[in-house]
Amino acid sequence: MLMARKYLFTLLLAMLTLVSYAEQLYINVRTGNDTNPGTRLQPLKTFQEAAKRVNANNKPEATTIVFSEGVYPLTETVLFSNNKYSLENRLVIRAEIMPDDPD
Repeated sequence: MLMARKYLFTLLLAMLTLVSYAEQLYINVRTGNDTNPGTRLQPLKTFQEAAKRVNANNKPEATTIVFSEGVYPLTETVLFSNNKYSLENRLVIRAEIMPDDPD
């Protein structure tokens, strides 16, 4: 019985590692830096850098870009040239806080 539990646990662990990972990039114009990894705690600064990273990543996975509150100046056109997205693996761009969210 103990051997069966170990086998089942190993199987479940292996399955969890195979589940597709969704890339998330956070952008914060005030506290971000484009050399950061783009996490919630270490966000990027610009939309342009997020686009560069999205275009460079060819893994077949969904991507979400999350903007923190702020004004984001666009000094150049931002293009997403990566064709890895599908109905299952979408590119989502959203705000962390919406203007009509309760305070």
